[in-house]
Amino acid sequence: FHANQYQTLDVPGQVIGQSSAHRLARAAALPKPRTPEDALSVMGDQGDRSYTIFHDRVSHRRGDLSDWTLASALFDVDNQSVTIFEGNPRGMQVRSAWNVSELIGPRGGYGSA
Repeated sequence: FHANQYQTLDVPGQVIGQSSAHRLARAAALPKPRTPEDALSVMGDQGDRSYTIFHDRVSHRRGDLSDWTLASALFDVDNQSVTIFEGNPRGMQVRSAWNVSELIGPRGGYGSA
């Protein structure tokens, strides 16, 4: 989960904004994702009305004080895929999807040798 800050790396002088603190606390309060669909549900959560995890017109009408979500992506390492979602990822509207192994080739390099 990404909330615009390092969570496990000690970075001197890192400032944790209100939005990041709220989003991390909200994610921690939700059940731990076990499936890609569970992860999308967390990514699309709007339970904290002041600083939602997913920011859009709906969240701002309800009082969201933060910015806007520009894109949501699911990186599925097991299936070697990347999926970009349109709108709230809970809606599962796929904008683009890539099979990473097809992009980088069978030996993990770009293009053909």
